[in-house]
Amino acid sequence: MHQYVVKLTGDKEIMHSDYLVSYKPEKVGGVETQLIDAQDYKKFLLDYKKLLDKKKNIVILVSLKKKKQKRKEISDSEESNDEEVSVHKRKNAVPKVDDFSAILQQEGLIIHELREQYKCNQHGASCFVDDERHIKLTAMHFQCWAKEIIRGTTDNTQVPNLPIFSRSNSVKEKPKVSTPMVSNSDHNTAPIFFAFPSQMIQSFAQNPTTSSLPNNVLSFSRQQPVPSLDEFFDELSSKNGELLRFKSTFEDEQITVDQICDLTDAEFDQLGINKIGWRKAFRAAAQRYHQ
Repeated sequence: MHQYVVKLTGDKEIMHSDYLVSYKPEKVGGVETQLIDAQDYKKFLLDYKKLLDKKKNIVILVSLKKKKQKRKEISDSEESNDEEVSVHKRKNAVPKVDDFSAILQQEGLIIHELREQYKCNQHGASCFVDDERHIKLTAMHFQCWAKEIIRGTTDNTQVPNLPIFSRSNSVKEKPKVSTPMVSNSDHNTAPIFFAFPSQMIQSFAQNPTTSSLPNNVLSFSRQQPVPSLDEFFDELSSKNGELLRFKSTFEDEQITVDQICDLTDAEFDQLGINKIGWRKAFRAAAQRYHQ
């Protein structure tokens, strides 16, 4: 903003205190909003984005103060008069169109380079990444960034110190963690692994019979015949008698013993088995018959 005022006035020594800046939407009546402090500029950026989204223009008014404050003492009154005349001429000077064209061309070139530099394949847009946080860059971001680069306050590797570039507007990306594929048929059981000593493996290779394996492994490997519901509930009721009342429910739903381990918590709820201890008891008793 200040750079445009310098171009308009032709006075490279002009300061912010020498003029007032205000704005309002184009073709809208009412009083202009003055830009005085950082909060005003923050509101200006928000209003500008809203108007830009609606494809409307905004009018920025620059009012020079009547008398420019002197920045050094001049003892000679004649020099003071010459300075006032010079300032008056500069205030009424009309800027050249070529100057604005060059600035706009420079902004456009910088914006194009920034868009190419900060393409984000992850979001399919432009992002500035800072400590794994992605700040999505809009047209307003690029325009503000290009202006600050022209002013010399930043470069193409560091975003300007403006509220629009705040980290609060960024998104922290979570690291992608590969999850193992688990069968949906039985998500309540875990795979079981056995470690055999090398001597046992060698002995088994020489004599591939079941006699060299421990008895507990043989008993585990042999599939036990699936009992009937009557036999299953008789054995189960010896440990927990209150579970016997669900026998008729299993018979009505035609559930076999080897299917009990495949039942989900939701299906147990439908059967009326809504206590965790009951579910664990059923699954533990049916585990040995599960294929």
